[in-house]
Amino acid sequence: VWRRSEGSSSSCSGTVDVMNFDEYVRHVVPHEWYASWHEESLRSGAIAARSYAAWWVAAGGKYDCADVCDTSYTQNYGESTDERTDAAVADTSGVLAVNDDGIVFAEYSAENGDPTEYGVSEPHCTGEARYGHGRGLCQWGSQRWASEDGKTHDWIIAHYYPGASLLLSLDAARVDAEERIEMRSGQRE
Repeated sequence: VWRRSEGSSSSCSGTVDVMNFDEYVRHVVPHEWYASWHEESLRSGAIAARSYAAWWVAAGGKYDCADVCDTSYTQNYGESTDERTDAAVADTSGVLAVNDDGIVFAEYSAENGDPTEYGVSEPHCTGEARYGHGRGLCQWGSQRWASEDGKTHDWIIAHYYPGASLLLSLDAARVDAEERIEMRSGQRE
């Protein structure tokens, strides 16, 4: 994680921290999702954040000095964590969104509009202004699907990333479609 917020935005000046995915995700989710949101929304957020970072790792990194940075140029990373988002990260530890091509490039934004830029039907966002790029998971949509319709994190991920399934990976940088382990919601091993 390049601490871009400490240095120049045009170079890799500043601190670069090395950490495991779950520690990284613990510091992203409370800065990208509201910790008060439904636990299924938070779980889908943990999977999206982990998958997005893992995609960059597998691609060789977004920057010369690091895979990701601590700003919205990749994902907002902060020093603080929260027990509710920590629980979501722990509940989904090691879980990635994958498809036939490997790790899903799990973009997300606040409001995606209806339909999303990729054509996903988003009735919970009908009439809502698009706030963000409109691709991938809709953060507010994940909260609405979970709290209003009782949808689970695996449903939310499959909805926003058509063709995706969940994979438990012990090494996100080395995900291979041939080594896929299919999991069902609530399954631990």
